[in-house]
Amino acid sequence: MLANDRSMAGAGQTSFIISHDSSAPRIMKKDAHILLCCDVDPDKTSFGATGETQRNEVRWEGLTKGVPAFIDTVSSFEDEQGDKIRFNWFFRSDLQLERLHGDPAWPHRARREVVERILKRNDELGWHPHFWRLHEDGVSWYQETDDLDYLGSCLKRGFNAIPPELRPLVARTGCDFHNAFTMRCLAELGLVADLSALPGIEDAGTIDPRTQRRVVVRNWAGAPDRPYFPSKEDHRVEAHEESDRLGIIEIPVSTYALPSTMKMAKGLRDKLRGSEGKPRYSEPYLTGRNMLFKAALNHHLKRRDPSDIPMVVEFHADDLLQASGAHSTKNAIENISTSLNAFRKAGLRPSFSLASEVAKELRARMEE
Repeated sequence: MLANDRSMAGAGQTSFIISHDSSAPRIMKKDAHILLCCDVDPDKTSFGATGETQRNEVRWEGLTKGVPAFIDTVSSFEDEQGDKIRFNWFFRSDLQLERLHGDPAWPHRARREVVERILKRNDELGWHPHFWRLHEDGVSWYQETDDLDYLGSCLKRGFNAIPPELRPLVARTGCDFHNAFTMRCLAELGLVADLSALPGIEDAGTIDPRTQRRVVVRNWAGAPDRPYFPSKEDHRVEAHEESDRLGIIEIPVSTYALPSTMKMAKGLRDKLRGSEGKPRYSEPYLTGRNMLFKAALNHHLKRRDPSDIPMVVEFHADDLLQASGAHSTKNAIENISTSLNAFRKAGLRPSFSLASEVAKELRARMEE
């Protein structure tokens, strides 16, 4: 379904064939946006509350190797309209990186060559602030969720550290965590859109035995399953009065109902990890298994109006280090092809878009 049906390969990775479904209708009815969002974190072996605080223990091969190789792989991909497939890359800049690297926006400066490649492609450079805080033991990290002074400092210092010419318009917070205060902070900083909401997902987090604090805490219970202007008092509630409305648009991730077998398996896994969340919904991962991605696609196409609500998909930079497996480049290529064919069969003309441009379009429509 991409312009030239041929093998593509990233550096050191296997070749991929992009399938074309000739049975799909050729008459397109409406445009539909797909937002491919990559959280550019350190590699998972050193990510989050792992206790690895030394500078040389934090690895960024997902950023330095995975992202450039993937860009090479997709550089020739086009849809039938001849448009390039665009990505949204969300770079870290926060207090954890200031502690580890001496600069909150270390990835922007130390890996500027990757940034330039992203900008040359006309992709979106967004922001992915985490709220990790160093434990009093001086070794472990935990997810701060309550100290508003720390949360505010993390956002303001993280944003201001980003070089002015690279200041983002869109954000996705670490662990998809928000409260009313952090959403107001993003609005005050001038961001036009946030893409953190996970409708249907409420997770009290998993207790880290070293800190006895919960990590991966996110609560989006009751959040609308469509773009909305958040209330100043509750980030999960759509504001209906002008006086209560934040200027930032929330564009939710396209969560989907888990198949029953996956719901049971995820529930058991989360119980073993000490999580209290109920695994009814999940996020779609571009690099995840095609079976699950198809479930997310079917949910989006059948339960939402795709011409009105963008499909928002996640993945992580270090997923791109894997040629195959549970999260891999192979899956990403297959899922891009699956997306194109599925939208086309639904009579839609898919566009892999930039979050800031979609936010502009949504704002104009929502303010009519």
